[in-house]
Amino acid sequence: MPVFEYTASDRTGSLTKGEVEATDKASASRLLGSKGLFVLEIKKATASTPANPGPIPTPAAPVASTTLSPPLTNPSSQKEAPPPKSRRSARWPGVQQALYLRQLQVLFAAGIPIHHAAGIVGDSDEHRPDVKSLLQQIPKDLERGRLLSKSLERSGLFGKLVVSSVRLGEESGRLQDILERLAESKEKSVRLKRTLVSRLSYPAVVLVVMSLGLVIMGHVMSRVMTSIPNFHPGDVPVFGQLNLLFRHWAFLPGLTLGTLLLAFLGRHIWTTRELRLLVEERLFALPLVGSLLKRLEANAVTSQLELLLSAGLPIVRGLDLCAELVWTESYRQALLRTRQELLDGAELSECFRRAGLFPQDVLALIAAGEAAGNLTSSLSKAAEYCADQVERTLESLLALLEPLLIGFLGVTIGAVLLCTFVPVFNNLQTL
Repeated sequence: MPVFEYTASDRTGSLTKGEVEATDKASASRLLGSKGLFVLEIKKATASTPANPGPIPTPAAPVASTTLSPPLTNPSSQKEAPPPKSRRSARWPGVQQALYLRQLQVLFAAGIPIHHAAGIVGDSDEHRPDVKSLLQQIPKDLERGRLLSKSLERSGLFGKLVVSSVRLGEESGRLQDILERLAESKEKSVRLKRTLVSRLSYPAVVLVVMSLGLVIMGHVMSRVMTSIPNFHPGDVPVFGQLNLLFRHWAFLPGLTLGTLLLAFLGRHIWTTRELRLLVEERLFALPLVGSLLKRLEANAVTSQLELLLSAGLPIVRGLDLCAELVWTESYRQALLRTRQELLDGAELSECFRRAGLFPQDVLALIAAGEAAGNLTSSLSKAAEYCADQVERTLESLLALLEPLLIGFLGVTIGAVLLCTFVPVFNNLQTL
């Protein structure tokens, strides 16, 4: 019967290595799972392995080292085939990712082998058909002996932060703890996005509907007013100019072309680094909007960096990953400069201070964590504080926007009514 080498972790997170006889990898994985071991890696033993591998070690006998040994076979044979293009194009909302990670963590903590847990969670009817087919491939990869991090990466549904954190959890034997922290991080990110959408959707919808209403009203009223006998646009100078504008044959095509040009310009700015830096600098200088953007990016950096450091990733590598995950080019460049300065011996808080993008209270928390030797805890507190300040900034911004929108709507409606009734009164006087 074939012999398979395995690396597994017990309920305490300690790593165990050994050998087991089974007909195939799936059978070996199920056998180890029945012994209370969570399989991290399994492969067929080399020819030099003794024929009698002995009994399966119990979870109470972990190995002393927590570093996985390199593969013993030819490195070229260990290269994974790239995932199909359909996997890379799948889009998965963050709320579904948070739910998947939370369910996977709960089942794994309950003692269910990781491949069984992934199969149960991935078979849910809540997922879209394309996403469900990719999730169902994860337990199949695990049964073949692939690591969970490699299986998640092959699915194309998870970002580098999740894949790197899971890989560190596998190497350190803290997979359960890392899954829990990943689920918490995703849930916090989803709550923050929901807060942004719920708070900003009302003024955005009002502004769009108001703009469309004014365009339609102006186009219709201009034709109604010109049909009144003895009406001359010059009787109301402002309305006369608007009347000529709305009745011009190029008004609607020009409006459509202008919208497309704005969209093209926005895309050009987004793809050009120099223009993005210039626009972001102007946005950061705005009173409330700039503070909101800085808090959002500071929350993303501190929460992601805290998660990676707690998983055991070096801070330099953590900054590389954070630089790939932030939205603004200004913070991306600042994180890359910070990485280089840390290699030269600088402190994290001082690097962030020189960047000039992080709020002072966040810098104070990071500096206190460095001084106390507890940087991960300070980063976690900074992320929570930034999330709280985002909600407060949104409340202040909405408290200012609502009266401005109402005032603008009132002035606009009053102007339309005035322009409408003045010609009518002039005609009545001539009767």
